[in-house]
Amino acid sequence: MLTIPFWEDVNDTAGLIPVLLLLPLGLLLLQPRLVKRVFNLGLRLAGEQPLDIEWGYRFLLMQLTLSIVAWVGRGLASYLLINSITYCAPSKFGVIVGTFAIAWVVGLVSVLTPSGLGIMEATITLLLSFSFPIYVAAIIALLTRLMRTGSDIVCAAIAWRL
Repeated sequence: MLTIPFWEDVNDTAGLIPVLLLLPLGLLLLQPRLVKRVFNLGLRLAGEQPLDIEWGYRFLLMQLTLSIVAWVGRGLASYLLINSITYCAPSKFGVIVGTFAIAWVVGLVSVLTPSGLGIMEATITLLLSFSFPIYVAAIIALLTRLMRTGSDIVCAAIAWRL
């Protein structure tokens, strides 16, 4: 949502409207009591005991900040990957961050495929095809999947001390 103003087909004022409308709603959803209730509801639905957690606004805002930093880092990695294949203007950075964030969410909610396999790549290809030729977008999507799978394998090997 925060990357909408960076998309080429969105003019400045129209691109800011969703951000200005939805950002306060998102911050309201960070209300600690609401987060605690939703978290414990998820635990109950999973058959687990609810936790007595005391998260304040400071903690939740810090988590939000860390998440934004992580997405910018993922966007930078994706930007560098794209630049290793073809030229990508620095002005496209926000679009790239948004593309990969949207693709991750679509892959997450895809319950029929493990890790959004195929769904995430199709979303990346579709969204990047507005900025790059379709074959370049497809190559980027496939290389992204290979990089994510490789990093998962490396992390698993470190965790298992292989």
